[in-house]
Amino acid sequence: MVDDAEKKLLADVGRRIRETRAVQGLSLEQLARLTGISAPALSLIETGKRDPRLTTLRRIADAMRVSLA
Repeated sequence: MVDDAEKKLLADVGRRIRETRAVQGLSLEQLARLTGISAPALSLIETGKRDPRLTTLRRIADAMRVSLA
């Protein structure tokens, strides 16, 4: 079960991914192609509805050429 602190963390991570993607002018589909992660899965991550693995976050960060931190 996800508690409130975990929900906030997932929402914050998703927001940061979405904001970085928007600043870079990438669509969900473009990021999906760069990462090999489906656009629907990326959408769930960005909206805080999916708890991504660390390796998934690493693929997203690498594709956007930002640090994992």
